[in-house]
Amino acid sequence: MKNQNNHFHKMFSPEQLAKIDATEPGGPIPGLIPYGLTFLTGPKFSGKSFLMLQAGCALGSAGQFLGLALRPGRVLYYALEDTPGDLRERTARQGMKPDTRIDYCLALRPLHLGGLEELDLFALRGEYDLIVIDSFRRALMGLDLRKEAVLFENILFLLRKVAVQNRLAIAAIQPTFARRPAVDAIVPELARAADCMLEIQEGPVRMNSTLSVRLKGMEEVKLAIWFDTETFTWQLME
Repeated sequence: MKNQNNHFHKMFSPEQLAKIDATEPGGPIPGLIPYGLTFLTGPKFSGKSFLMLQAGCALGSAGQFLGLALRPGRVLYYALEDTPGDLRERTARQGMKPDTRIDYCLALRPLHLGGLEELDLFALRGEYDLIVIDSFRRALMGLDLRKEAVLFENILFLLRKVAVQNRLAIAAIQPTFARRPAVDAIVPELARAADCMLEIQEGPVRMNSTLSVRLKGMEEVKLAIWFDTETFTWQLME
């Protein structure tokens, strides 16, 4: 169990506090998905789910992801917008190995109605390195963000706390809508709470895009990527 020494669940002196490394470098996918809270944004149908599923499968099989060789990890993937058939087709096209260490859940209670507690229980087990929520808007069903801004801010705080205190990564997908500014208005709130913001920026040529990476406290990095329609995977442009 990787979270036996949980700083958030014990008392400590100033001397002990000084010895704690609060930066927690690295993460399950260094440079892209650190420990803590990550959001992946982008227009609808831009390939966000394919990218995150690809990342999860690569981590669960100690494979390659966008040029990175990953150490073995275990993933919990909340596929809130998919059916078992969708997942079977996507993972088969991506070449997922049968022994890949990834578990799928097709349902999650809204975060403000018990979903956070469910995530916390999974995190406390110490079995997972990455928990994916696909998508974040589905995990907020029934919450009026315009009227309950304080509750939304608290959800973001607690979601990040679950990740940080258990030294794991939580990555959530949030689509953006050019014609629905009320929905896109939450993106700045996500950025303030997140340890990393990823964004798929569509290019002028179909299937060619840019992946913007903004780690907290670091300059933005942009990766040129293209979508392989044969394997349903994203690749770095050479």
